[in-house]
Amino acid sequence: MKKIVKKTNLLILFLTTILVFNVSCVPSPSPQPEQDDSCEYQGFTYTDTSNNNSTSIPEAELTTELYNSGVAPTLEIYKTTEPGSMNFSTSILTEGESGDGYLNYNGTGSNVTVTCDKAGTAVGDEFRFSVTGTGFSAYFCVEIDQVH
Repeated sequence: MKKIVKKTNLLILFLTTILVFNVSCVPSPSPQPEQDDSCEYQGFTYTDTSNNNSTSIPEAELTTELYNSGVAPTLEIYKTTEPGSMNFSTSILTEGESGDGYLNYNGTGSNVTVTCDKAGTAVGDEFRFSVTGTGFSAYFCVEIDQVH
């Protein structure tokens, strides 16, 4: 009888151990998308990596135009009151896509590498771009003002 009780106790211990490990080792569900989907800064930020000067232009001072006509859709962003001081254009308009763009900042124009972090199609939709060039990086978080 002692032997049966001992074997039963071992079996219970073994099954309990398996149950505990199976419950505690169940993989968690796939990560949920980030709940806070807001920009750190809404507008344009520019950092000169040579001497770490940073500049920010709020979204309210920028105009964002999406051009759907023509061969390739294009997005243009410019400083509303001084378009020649800051303007950006790209045809990289699909989330996750990377490619070429053009950034003019303070009269210096550069071909840049653009990554589209978030895309939209209508007035009020948000676009986000990470932009890199020689000696600087920039980030846009803007809403579409006009669609052509």
